[in-house]
Amino acid sequence: MSEINDKLIETISHAVGIIYDPKGLKKAQREFTATIFDQTASREDLSVDEKMAIIQEYKYLLSKKYNREDVFDRANKHLKNDAQPENIDSSWIISFWDKAGTITNEGLKELWGRVLAQEANTPNTISKRLLHNLSLMSLSDAQNFINIARFCFDDIAKEIAHPLIFIKEHPGVYAGSNITTQILKELELYSLIETNYDTGFAYEKKKVLKYQKHIVEVSGERIKAGNVRLTEDGQCLYKIVEKTEKEEIFGFAIEALQYNGSTVKVIDA
Repeated sequence: MSEINDKLIETISHAVGIIYDPKGLKKAQREFTATIFDQTASREDLSVDEKMAIIQEYKYLLSKKYNREDVFDRANKHLKNDAQPENIDSSWIISFWDKAGTITNEGLKELWGRVLAQEANTPNTISKRLLHNLSLMSLSDAQNFINIARFCFDDIAKEIAHPLIFIKEHPGVYAGSNITTQILKELELYSLIETNYDTGFAYEKKKVLKYQKHIVEVSGERIKAGNVRLTEDGQCLYKIVEKTEKEEIFGFAIEALQYNGSTVKVIDA
């Protein structure tokens, strides 16, 4: 795995045009910082305000460096042995590098680490649009999406996920699970989901889905699938986040499918 880590470091260094050492030479780094501060303080051609500005800017850049290192450390845990970091597009790395430096929340750093690992494992799967939207999201936004992911059933045939959320018919039920139309609207602004409260979304004829240990065969002329679906970016993020599935969510989704006229057969995997 260390070889994969080294390849990722080399890819980042080449893309951003600097020598990137996330492994850290702590003592040398402290000494270099002290030297910068001492040299700045001793310069007679600078005013006090100018000296403070230089030091503050350096501290800001240093904090971004620490944030990136934290994200990198988290990415390492999710790298696969067959990862191909050398195939990540340089412009993607530059965009990631710029945004990752501003991530200070520990929970979001974990998410960004997973994003970097995913792109290294399978290059060209995370769009720069998704990177941009993630950089705008708060921790609560990310948690709201992870909450939506709990309601997703995996489509065995297409390798995509379907959030079976029937919020138009049962708003109170979903409010109890911290899903409201306002929260869905906010996630829609980040291009992670689409909503349809008029006719809802539907499948044709038959679907084979998976949730936890259950295989679910759903059939009908028009299978009503609720009011929410994941966008392409939402599908990518769904594959990355850590999900906690629950039996009560599964049971309610099955009841909703049956209530809307579909034939449902549940098979334990």
